[in-house]
Amino acid sequence: MRLESKFCKLATLFMVLPGFALAEPVCSNDLITIPAGVMMLGVGDSSLADERPPHQVQLDEFQIAKYEITLTQAKGFITLLPQEHPMRNELIREMETNPCNPVHDLTWQESANLCQSLGGRLPTEAEWVSAATWSPHAPGQLLWPTGDELPSVLVQQANQDAPALSLEIMILAGFTEAEMEVLKPKPHKQLSDRLRPVQESLQGLSGVQGMTGNVWEWVADWYGSFAPQAISNPHGPAKGAFKVIKGGSYLNAEKPELLRPQLRNFVSPKTRSSAIGVRCAWGPTTAIAKQ
Repeated sequence: MRLESKFCKLATLFMVLPGFALAEPVCSNDLITIPAGVMMLGVGDSSLADERPPHQVQLDEFQIAKYEITLTQAKGFITLLPQEHPMRNELIREMETNPCNPVHDLTWQESANLCQSLGGRLPTEAEWVSAATWSPHAPGQLLWPTGDELPSVLVQQANQDAPALSLEIMILAGFTEAEMEVLKPKPHKQLSDRLRPVQESLQGLSGVQGMTGNVWEWVADWYGSFAPQAISNPHGPAKGAFKVIKGGSYLNAEKPELLRPQLRNFVSPKTRSSAIGVRCAWGPTTAIAKQ
């Protein structure tokens, strides 16, 4: 069967089985184990005072989601949001067309609750930086998730906007294994200037994807000054006015100063933004600050 005929059959399947292709979208989320160890939090020669002083942090082993939490993964949580929630219906509609995009427009508390509903929690800032700058294949701490050089910006192609297809639909349409491999979403080694499905986000050396770009990510910590000495498993200040967000977004793809893992951006915990998402962690750390 020619490839064109398979796409025709695919279109027929979408009409006969509406919604079937999105029933099990190809966006499952794995866990990456970050081993216990010592890392540096902060940058000594930074022009930004809140990144100083750099200090050693001892972290216990923890696990972190390979990808930002997707709309599909958050489906149960989103559908239980109150009807009057300002983004509930929009997120449900987006879920139907872009199921593997990261969930967004949730406040800090809603994001913390989402992670809790998945059996996890928000990572601390130190854990997030550790996951972004650790590699099992390189000694020392990385400057970027991809190494010590900033990745270039991906030039988007029209066919990159095609939605991910479920394995079942591709089999029913008669695609060969080689054709299915070509159609599978793949990680990029470049930054994207558009919001991408999580599997197409920037591939990090730790195995975690999307730690630079795509969407900013909430972490557990209140924003505040760093401790001047070495510390174990820090949670940040006990209270504050702002929460830390990390990693930059697709809106910052050409602004490297906003994409550094050590950069400390901060916003009100009540902020909703299409450029802020969430990634969950699992591990022994449980004393997370509340609003």
